[in-house]
Amino acid sequence: MATSLLVDPRGNAVSLPDSPTPAPTATPATDERKHIIARLGEPFPFKDICWRVVERTKDKKRGLVTPYVKVGVLIDRLNSVLGEGCWSRTYQHRTIDNIPVTENNKTIIKGKVALICDIDVPGVGRNSGTGEAWSDDPNAFTSADTQAFKRAAECFGIGLYLRLVEKFWWDIDPHGKPVNMERFAPFAAEKLAATLRRTGTTNPVERESLATRGNHNSSPATGNASRLQTPAQSTTSRTTSRTAAQTSLRDELLAKKAEYIAALGESLYTDATAKARSAIAPGTTPVDTANQIVHSLNEVCALLTNTRQLAAEVSPPVVNQILDTYNVQTFATVPSLEALNNVRLALETARDAQP
Repeated sequence: MATSLLVDPRGNAVSLPDSPTPAPTATPATDERKHIIARLGEPFPFKDICWRVVERTKDKKRGLVTPYVKVGVLIDRLNSVLGEGCWSRTYQHRTIDNIPVTENNKTIIKGKVALICDIDVPGVGRNSGTGEAWSDDPNAFTSADTQAFKRAAECFGIGLYLRLVEKFWWDIDPHGKPVNMERFAPFAAEKLAATLRRTGTTNPVERESLATRGNHNSSPATGNASRLQTPAQSTTSRTTSRTAAQTSLRDELLAKKAEYIAALGESLYTDATAKARSAIAPGTTPVDTANQIVHSLNEVCALLTNTRQLAAEVSPPVVNQILDTYNVQTFATVPSLEALNNVRLALETARDAQP
């Protein structure tokens, strides 16, 4: 039996075999599961970040730069957190033929390689990602594999923050590499740090520094007792202020809940909220938790808006085919964040393949 997962730009359904049903696995305690997901989603060291150009000026001297990590770095993260042999990935593949593409004002017929990568982490979950490449590319399978694996890994939060880093223009060499690295490195590092601050994520180095300072403060007082003591009035004042802030944010989130549901639909709102909560590190304060959930919901709203805009650029029959493929009745009733991402990617492909 086969399940239709993709459609080509001509509206023909492409069938891929059903994934085998994973064997039941024990579910660890919620706190342990959250801890695993939090470790998987930790920011990468700057040395592991690569930069690619996604757009160039006409003279090809400047490029729009965005960060990414190589597959090997993702595998190292999975192995370091879970242990080698404690996770697995499987693939489904299919070729898509007879796709009309306009090149140099001529219509030619091309094909594509499509891959679906499933990453299974026993006791935590299983996530899928899709990848595709033109079949005349000598590295088609490698490109599709890389794309599918990265997207599946992002569903566990691995490197997901890199999608939120603001792209920026920079001088590039003929090979598309940033030049003047002594200036580029600190500028790029600040872009990454700004994203982490905006999303409420703490860099591992910063966390270590904070922990070290905390240990120093908690060491036995020898001549510094007065510095460690806090007046009772100041403690009460800070506690009252913190409680008021928590209550205010909680009330704001509840007040906006109806607005988010109206914008996203009940199912997408529920799934997006659940994924945002699962990615929050244990011990995060209620204030930071609320801030991160609001930020995540805003990102999903922007993603849905972008998907609607893409749909407006694709012929209605193809849009309907794509929605049916991923069991989406309308954009107001998207069932999950995964379905929304799949629809967006399919729409991008369909738009780019149009004459």
